[in-house]
Amino acid sequence: MCRSLVFLCLLLSGVSFGQSTKSTIRQISPACGKEVELHSYLGKIPVSGAVYVFHLQPGRCPRCEGGIWAIARLLKEQRQNVLLVLDVDHQSFGLNYLKTTPGIVKTNFNTIIVDTAHIFRRYIDYDASDKLGVPYL
Repeated sequence: MCRSLVFLCLLLSGVSFGQSTKSTIRQISPACGKEVELHSYLGKIPVSGAVYVFHLQPGRCPRCEGGIWAIARLLKEQRQNVLLVLDVDHQSFGLNYLKTTPGIVKTNFNTIIVDTAHIFRRYIDYDASDKLGVPYL
């Protein structure tokens, strides 16, 4: 199954990823040489075609997250494949975040991954990312 990946947004915590301390939204791409591993990792998701991936650490930028929920809703309305990867240290925190954060509609995502092992960030070249800026709604 041929699958193209479109990485739309990434909410970074500057401290964790070695960037500035300001959280930002970025357009991202796979790390050089990691495309096959990333494809394999995402191959477990039962979708075909483009996949829009939102990779974030919850609570770092509530205004950014509000933008992500709105964009995810618009993509889902257009019948796009939308994946949410929550980059957290503890699964209980990720699950609680999904239950209690206003604006999250879980059905707007085809798949939600609570990534406690921080696997997804190994496949992305964060240094080659382009800042997209903070959305103002």
